[in-house]
Amino acid sequence: MMEAAREDFADSDLDHTYSLISAIFNASFGTGQALAPIVGTSLYSLIGYRFEFITAAVGVLLFALLYMACVNGCGAYRQMVTNFKMRNVVATVENRLSIKSYKTDV
Repeated sequence: MMEAAREDFADSDLDHTYSLISAIFNASFGTGQALAPIVGTSLYSLIGYRFEFITAAVGVLLFALLYMACVNGCGAYRQMVTNFKMRNVVATVENRLSIKSYKTDV
């Protein structure tokens, strides 16, 4: 989210953006905690234990397919894997650069 915010709104206040993103995540988490027991109990009462899990599995599968199709989920996954593989390389380069600048500053 922060990368998209930086690209679209380069001159915005990053602290404010971090605060808004944190608020969105916390509100979503809290809403899920409040609604999940109600929805789960209702589904259990209406369709039974086994079909409740089948309904949840179908919902997760549909969400995954929509994510892959609508927001380039495969590209996002590839980028995540690339970033994960390069994490040590980037840290090593940054460490070398900071050591060089430290030696030149002293």
